[in-house]
Amino acid sequence: MESFRTFVQKTPFFRIFVPFAIGIATQDYLQYDLSTIGLWICLFLLVVLILSSFHQTPVNNTPFGVCSLLFLFIVGFWWGAEYHRIHRPASYNSNAIICCRLDETPQERAKTYRAQATLKWVQETGKNISSDETVILYFKKGNHQDTAADSFQQPATPDRTIQKHRAGNRQSVPGPIMMSDKTNKEGQTTDSLQAGSILLFKNKLEEIRDHGNPFEFSYQNYMNRQNIYRQAFLNPEEWKLLPEKERSLLIATERLRQQLIESFKRSGLEGRNLAVLSALTIGYKQDLDSEMKKAFISAGTMHLLAVSGMHVVAIYGFFKYLLFFLNKNRKTLLIRNSIVFIAVWLFALLAGMAPSILRAAVMITFLLIAEIANRNCNIYNSLAASAFLLIAYNPNNLFDASFQLSYMAVIGIVYYHPQINNWLSPKNGVLKWLWATISISLAAQLGTFPIILKDFNQFPNYFLLSNILSIPLSFILMGLSLLLPLSLLWSSLNHLTSQTTAFFLDIFNRSTIWFEHLPGAVTQGFHPSSISVAILYALPLLFFLWLKEKKAGFLLGIISLSIILSSFSLYDLIQAEQQNRIIIYNNPDQLTIHLIHGRQSDLIIWDSSVKKTSNINYLTQPVENKYNLHKTQLHWVGQYTSSGIAFSKNFLYFNGKILYNPYKQSDEVRKRPRCNVDYVFLNRIFNKKELEDLKQTFPESEFLVTDRSVSKYMKKKTLILLDLNYISIPDSGALEIDLNRGIEKHDLQKERYVSFLAKK
Repeated sequence: MESFRTFVQKTPFFRIFVPFAIGIATQDYLQYDLSTIGLWICLFLLVVLILSSFHQTPVNNTPFGVCSLLFLFIVGFWWGAEYHRIHRPASYNSNAIICCRLDETPQERAKTYRAQATLKWVQETGKNISSDETVILYFKKGNHQDTAADSFQQPATPDRTIQKHRAGNRQSVPGPIMMSDKTNKEGQTTDSLQAGSILLFKNKLEEIRDHGNPFEFSYQNYMNRQNIYRQAFLNPEEWKLLPEKERSLLIATERLRQQLIESFKRSGLEGRNLAVLSALTIGYKQDLDSEMKKAFISAGTMHLLAVSGMHVVAIYGFFKYLLFFLNKNRKTLLIRNSIVFIAVWLFALLAGMAPSILRAAVMITFLLIAEIANRNCNIYNSLAASAFLLIAYNPNNLFDASFQLSYMAVIGIVYYHPQINNWLSPKNGVLKWLWATISISLAAQLGTFPIILKDFNQFPNYFLLSNILSIPLSFILMGLSLLLPLSLLWSSLNHLTSQTTAFFLDIFNRSTIWFEHLPGAVTQGFHPSSISVAILYALPLLFFLWLKEKKAGFLLGIISLSIILSSFSLYDLIQAEQQNRIIIYNNPDQLTIHLIHGRQSDLIIWDSSVKKTSNINYLTQPVENKYNLHKTQLHWVGQYTSSGIAFSKNFLYFNGKILYNPYKQSDEVRKRPRCNVDYVFLNRIFNKKELEDLKQTFPESEFLVTDRSVSKYMKKKTLILLDLNYISIPDSGALEIDLNRGIEKHDLQKERYVSFLAKK
């Protein structure tokens, strides 16, 4: 306790960061907005804080401390809500004209080109409204024809009005913007788009939404954390490229990134080697195929492609030792550290300003300032200070996986590495380097594995072996990547450098794939709760404290927490054995139903024509992991009967529930069930008479729509044709039915129906 009190006293930013971060996290969990009340509370606490500081003494400083913590908590709570209110996007009508700037060169996908863009202004009802909202644009492949001119019928305004706004004026622009007829007549394609391009298009922005399937990766939440809420899909004739381009520091770094990748291509690198080197050096992972991403995750080396603080430290060390001669006095030290500062932050811009990069860049900035001021830099205080600045600038950083992993990895290395490294003292140089690499990897994993288990639900078992090989290779490749653009001036040197780079890339890729395919490479199925994550962090901490101080209390804490953690796991296993669920997935390709009974499960593909299984594993694997299921059994439409399940072309019975799916009108008439049906699917277009007939036949049934086109039709027609209540799976997400909660006793009619279906 005394050592912890000393630690808190020596790290003032730790005392600031913790209550501020807890306030942000609490607001995010409760989703409550203090608004103006929060400001008044903060002001009141600030006054109390100032008054209590006058009466503070070393003996009695509790009121001041409590007020400080409460003040920082409320400020964090208020700022978390206020930040989201500020960045909440405005709504525009469908006829609005939107002007935007591309923040990156469009990236090619299977059917579209994708690019991030920032809105500049929106023309609505004759007025131009300034905006800085970030959106995602998808350009459908095809030629940009002359029809673009017809999409924008606007009166002209003088050219100086355009130039005024494009020069960076954020004020409202008086009147609509003129567009050049020459641009329309020439026709444009996505090849002409690049970072800084200015586009016009009519409002087609739509909210980014998930499919709503259980435990799937939330793309909507991921984008919202980056303040990106909307997207637009644009046909070739629906956008117009203006001749001017915007220039800024961010645009310049984006173009520099593209030029660097182009230099890799000119050096002869292509395919997987080009994609891996681009991801390894500047974090450009758009060209990295899914198989290679999976291999890096399974091998435990994905952090190398995430452009973490290790890359920033490498840049820092390279320039620091390159400029060793500028270390003679304070003036030359100021010059050296200024150059290092510029290099570090230029690389941070080049790598896309990821939270892990920002953490390292801010920490190195503190270190450079401390060197100039001739002061010692407390690593924990620097960590807390940089974390506080990053979440004060953007509270969403607190919930970013790379932010959490980056900080916890550094804390793990700083705290655990010296203790682990002291376990062995090899004399041989190679063994000493090998043990240092192992101890650093262990320390980093101790700091990050609870978050890895919670966010990724798996753990790479061979991370130590893979990192021993991959980390040295990554440093070699980073050095070679700096030589490749320079060697283009001399063809012989460029050939040698590119061949050497390709050789090491081949080893790097092959070793990663080899580790992925080793038996037991990954342990899956982890879904720890927040309490379990806290326990997983406490266990190694108590263990190292016990090794250091040999106190029985620490050992007792380890045993107690281990018992609690085991109890959680046992409880989850018991719950898994008793579960009964029906999950109707939001699968746009085909009607997909998951039947879960205990740890067994069956997946019904209820579609007679389509047999597509490419995304089935994507749907079921998160559910299997979360609910501790064995491998799911797949069944296509047809006759199938087993314990508690009966399935035919039109009917599905599972543990007391009947689902009815009329494929055609003839099926609906001839095979109408003679008992109560719980769920009826409306997955084809029904006319008014058919809907009325269904409503009268199944007055107590729930109507479900899983087809998006039918859902759009129902929205337009249902209120006109019939007051029919239904659930739209494409709009509301997957429907999960827990049969253990209020399940009725088995209906005798249903039992007889199942017997009839089985005989049939």
